[in-house]
Amino acid sequence: MNKDFKIPPKSKKLLTSSETLASYFSEIIGQAFTITGKTRTDGSNVRKLIASVIEKQKLPEMAEPGQFEIVPPKAKGVPKITREFVDTYIVTSGTSYNLQVWNRIPAADTLLIKYESGESLKCTDVRFVFVRIDSDKNNIASIVILTPEY
Repeated sequence: MNKDFKIPPKSKKLLTSSETLASYFSEIIGQAFTITGKTRTDGSNVRKLIASVIEKQKLPEMAEPGQFEIVPPKAKGVPKITREFVDTYIVTSGTSYNLQVWNRIPAADTLLIKYESGESLKCTDVRFVFVRIDSDKNNIASIVILTPEY
């Protein structure tokens, strides 16, 4: 995954809309994806796949060092794909995984990134990308983007 994805956008206003992200991800529905059974590996593979789709598009302008501060210690709760403020999750129809959302208080106004301009990104700004894997067909069955408002 592109290391620049860990740097937030220059402004919250530059984030790509959830509707636009959904249209980007439609290209990988039906694509082969095999579950290894290793949760960290599968999670990383889904994150890399989503990142590769985002990377093909025009990314929000990156914030410069000194323009922002990551507030939580060790960046706990900050999405891995910080540039678009998205977190990825695997959903299966079988017994392979039970959905767990760690380091996340979605409905809270907890401050994650503070900009020198006074803007901020909070837990309520994270977009959750749920990738449903059909474990019988070994492919991506659907992708849903949710926000804490849901």
